[in-house]
Amino acid sequence: MYDDQYLEETLKRTFEDPVFYNVPKGIRRHDYKATHGWFLRMFRNKKPYREVFSDGVWGSIQDSLEAAIIRRHEILSTTPVTIKKISNRGLPLEPEKRIKRYEMPGKRRPYIYWKARWYDKDHKVQTEQFAVYTLGEEQAHALALEAATKRHNRKLKLSPVIYQ
Repeated sequence: MYDDQYLEETLKRTFEDPVFYNVPKGIRRHDYKATHGWFLRMFRNKKPYREVFSDGVWGSIQDSLEAAIIRRHEILSTTPVTIKKISNRGLPLEPEKRIKRYEMPGKRRPYIYWKARWYDKDHKVQTEQFAVYTLGEEQAHALALEAATKRHNRKLKLSPVIYQ
């Protein structure tokens, strides 16, 4: 994945506009009193990588940014990500745990409904309510369970832990 072609594409994308550089993730510009350069900060498999590429050492802003990008590429290509992050705040896998009965006070009678939750194709939480008064207790529960079961995206949302 992180081959020489990827490095060339990254360098081309970064320097295609001479006024505004399209800097990749993990690299930031630092201009302080005596230090001017690019700061590379990455995490690969819980190991931190932090380096400063000073303009004075590398000769110019562009040369120091290119050195930072090349070093970033070396780190990415030599240390593949083995740790995957699964959010512990996600919805439960069992559809029975993604439905719940709610009862809210009303003026004449309480509003009772079953609420179903699920992930759509983009892993966004979707909800739908099924009123007990209009559908009946058993029908509202069955429709909520069916919605939570059939509409749920079963793929886990995994994201590699690269940057912090």
